[in-house]
Amino acid sequence: MGNFRHLLFALLFVFSSGALAQRAVIGFWKNAGTNGNCPSSPPVVTELGENSGSTSPLTITLTQAVPVGSFLIAQVAYRSINDRNVSDSKGNTWTLALKKTSSTQAAAVYYTKTTVALAAGDQVILSHAMTNAGLGMAVLMATNVSTLDLVNSSVSSTTPGVTTAGNVQCPNELLIGVASFGLDTATFTPTGGYTLNYGWQGGGSGGTSGGFSYLSGSGLTGTQSYAPTVTSSGSDNFITVIATFY
Repeated sequence: MGNFRHLLFALLFVFSSGALAQRAVIGFWKNAGTNGNCPSSPPVVTELGENSGSTSPLTITLTQAVPVGSFLIAQVAYRSINDRNVSDSKGNTWTLALKKTSSTQAAAVYYTKTTVALAAGDQVILSHAMTNAGLGMAVLMATNVSTLDLVNSSVSSTTPGVTTAGNVQCPNELLIGVASFGLDTATFTPTGGYTLNYGWQGGGSGGTSGGFSYLSGSGLTGTQSYAPTVTSSGSDNFITVIATFY
């Protein structure tokens, strides 16, 4: 009888241990691309304003409130390559994602995650050390975005265009494109699903043209490009930059 009890206990232990072992290996996962922080939905973009001119500083006055924790992106192009920066009237810290210059002009992308709310009537400000130089800026607000992924830039005397040097981290990313031309004679048309959120021909000494676009991507893989078509007259360089965010 004692041996039977010992055998019964041993069998119960084996089955119990097996059940526990099975429970230990059960897990759950989600296919979120190559980065566990990838957003589950494509970014949603709201255009907050745009402006161009030849007087520094160049400002955009907001017509709506921007809550704390909002992700803002500034697209910038300008004549001359003097130092400048993007800021706002509430003191949020703006970070330069990338800047590309030629001998005559530059294009850049800045971003911030607001730590101080902005109200309607507040301003986003592009400073510039040179007077009478063409300036252009547009500001976007994006949801499902918090991190800079890829950047790249190019200079060409023929056509604008740039491709990221690496593959996107996430299937849902926001692609930001900026193209500038060193004369005030170019018009840009987006291709590849991009939305043109601002196109302008600026004044000032020598003038500058710009085309600012974005693409709220889903199902993205591999490298990404921004290559708008352009109609222009005169001879100067095109600067094209791309930045991707998830």
